[in-house]
This record gives sequence, C-alpha cells and structure tokens, in this order.
Amino acid sequence: NELSPAPNPEWVELANPTASAINLNGWTLQRKSGNNWNTIYTYTQTIGAWGSGSEYLTVDFSPNTLPNVQTSIRLVAANGTEVDRTTYVGAGSGNTWARFKHAQTGKPVDTDTDGNDFYISLLPTKTAPNDRHRPRITVAKIANRVSAAPGDLIAYTVYYNNTDTGRAN
Repeated sequence: NELSPAPNPEWVELANPTASAINLNGWTLQRKSGNNWNTIYTYTQTIGAWGSGSEYLTVDFSPNTLPNVQTSIRLVAANGTEVDRTTYVGAGSGNTWARFKHAQTGKPVDTDTDGNDFYISLLPTKTAPNDRHRPRITVAKIANRVSAAPGDLIAYTVYYNNTDTGRAN
C-alpha cells in the first residue's frame, strides 16, 4: 500500500481491503536484484479485515534494505503465489510510493498497473489511509451554436477537467 525507501528507517505498509483477517505467517516481501528475487522480510503477523482498525500493517527496515531509486518489490504468499508487485522509481527523501485510495470506499486501488495505482506522496501516512485518491476526469463539450442549417459549421470545444485531488497528466 505504501513504502518509504528514504530516509531511514525505511518501511513498507500492507493494507487488507478484504472483509476477513489474513494470516500472513510465512508470506515474504521480496526485492528484485538483477534477475533474482531476494527475501527481505518474512511475515509472522495477521492483518485485520478492512474497517477493523488493524487493516494496515507496517514493517520497519534497517538502512539500505530498500534502494532509494528504481527497484521492484513483491509480496509472495506462503504457498509461493505472487500476491502483489510494484516498481517504484524513487520517491525522494521523506516521501513515499503510495497506492491511490478509492474515492468512495477508501480502499487501496489495484488495477495491476503502477501508473494507475501509485503516486509519490509528499505526506506519508504510515499505518493509516493514504492521502490521495485517483484523479476524476470529467469531459465537457460546448458548441458555438445551438442549431445549424445544412452546410453551416459548428465549432465544438471539449474540456477535460480534473475534478478531484488526484494528479492528472
């Protein structure tokens, strides 16, 4: 849900958007190094169900566990199934790589596309909901006239508006 590669201590936060607690015993957090995945943490905890007050779980790491620049991190279940993965480009000192939250439910958004799911947060929210949700783009169209005779031209202007707090490019 959120990770802080700099400054130290570094940390990674998981969020459980499901209605049931999840026993994470034996689950691993792995970092890609070259072509290999190296385990940097093995979970023994249980993360609470969404809305329980324990739906966020944060683990602190010693310095230099997470590179400050581009790397891939993944969560792997005890049975070896990859649960989630992200590649961050570096958040900058004091910032985090954070997952957008859904505008209505507040649950983390996961479309399996980092560009749609994550942003660089200037306001880290360790063990709490992230500070932003995805942008909401609305389209509006106006015309220079209401009606036209055959052969007349109508000029349309189309606007794309970001009507929410998420950044839109």
